[in-house]
Amino acid sequence: LSGGYSRYEGIYLSGLISVVDFFKKGEKIDLIISHGDRYKNYAIGLFKPYLFNQFISLGFNVFDRIIVYPDLFVRKGKGMDLRMDKQIKDYWWGAVNVKSESVSAELNESDGEDQDDRNLGSLKLLFYRNTVDDIFFPTRGMRCLFSFEYAGSALGSDIRYIRPEIEGAVFLTLVKDHSLGFHMAYRSIRPSEGSDIPSWERFYLGGERTIRGYDIYSIGPRDKTGK
Repeated sequence: LSGGYSRYEGIYLSGLISVVDFFKKGEKIDLIISHGDRYKNYAIGLFKPYLFNQFISLGFNVFDRIIVYPDLFVRKGKGMDLRMDKQIKDYWWGAVNVKSESVSAELNESDGEDQDDRNLGSLKLLFYRNTVDDIFFPTRGMRCLFSFEYAGSALGSDIRYIRPEIEGAVFLTLVKDHSLGFHMAYRSIRPSEGSDIPSWERFYLGGERTIRGYDIYSIGPRDKTGK
């Protein structure tokens, strides 16, 4: 059980119940409940860490989520995703993620449109590497991620797009108890097959997680009037 306050989630409470070796073959089942002013997530998932006695993991999640983007929209999504990860070599891993989601967005736009309901189906390929020594207080190592996501009508999606992402971080030890870190991220989303990109699927920056000194989600695409 945990709780707290965040500018992104507001006041929140969350809980996790995890059962290991659920089917007596190493599987794990998770029940996740998170309830906050701006973020709600209810999910159940099943995860198998070693498939066919190899470094292959397989898991799926069924979820119901609500995310509030202040002054922009409220994104409600229900669906499931299936993911498989495999070790390629040393610290390099590859993954495939398939997602099917029914999205209902409550918009706050000047044109009067206040509801957007669509189905989203996507296929995502990932390659990642992580040699960082500590997840909370890193002093040395590198992590990088390359991904490519495609959403299209063949996957039952009402919107079609391609979304490449690149992210990397390097940590260097300077002197005892001091380290220096560099972080870089590139994300892009472009429509395909004559589709549009709804506001609830675009990128928004601002806040301590992205660009400090700006309000959360205050940096992003706007309409012709600047709103």
